Amino acid sequence: MESQSSIMKQSHIKSAETSKINEDEYGPLSGEKPYCDMFLSKTSVKPPYNLYLPRKMQKWLPSSGAPVVLTCGKYKWDVFYGGENFYHKFNRSEWKKFVTDKNLKEGDAVVFELTECSANKIDLRVIVLRDDLPYELIIKDEDKEGARSDNPIILG
Repeated sequence: MESQSSIMKQSHIKSAETSKINEDEYGPLSGEKPYCDMFLSKTSVKPPYNLYLPRKMQKWLPSSGAPVVLTCGKYKWDVFYGGENFYHKFNRSEWKKFVTDKNLKEGDAVVFELTECSANKIDLRVIVLRDDLPYELIIKDEDKEGARSDNPIILG
């Protein structure tokens, strides 16, 4: 029987390089497509670099796994989603590249929006939320949700 890592290596997309595309990094979700949000744990941003997609998203994805294009801002990354056989997680080395390129830290929040899905390809738009948001996104009205610690924006 082949090991899990050797099967994932055979199945993953050949290029884990980034390339430019035209998309707004902080634009709103479409509101029409499935999405999930999560806070990144220590093990998702440091060895062993395991990112398990939440059940909310798993039901929309092929159970056998498929190549994924993660789009964040003007860049994209090719990773492999392992499906049920690999505990609904991304290929570690490819996910590590995304973590490193985006300088993700424990406690950062990510939103995955499913923009396209078939048995052969999954497209996920990724929005990274951390405490260094651009000035344009900082809430200036003290009464709005998220402007004060006693009125937080709740993910999930």
